[in-house]
Amino acid sequence: MYLFYSRVGGKYVKLTEPALDKRIKMYAADAHKKCPEVSLNTHAHQFRHAKATHWLEDGMNIIQISFLLSLDLWKCA
Repeated sequence: MYLFYSRVGGKYVKLTEPALDKRIKMYAADAHKKCPEVSLNTHAHQFRHAKATHWLEDGMNIIQISFLLSLDLWKCA
């Protein structure tokens, strides 16, 4: 089971990382036209980082955050 799917030849398949990156940049460009503060250099990792930052600002324990993001805490230190 995947989070993002793409329809190829009538079948739903895993959306590849380059395809997801292309869509994010397309939507970022569209959003940038309406709000110049939106960066044109948007990428998937920014969403992960933003969520982790919000959890930390809301008082979540860093160990819980690393577990939810499936990070090896010792590799990040």
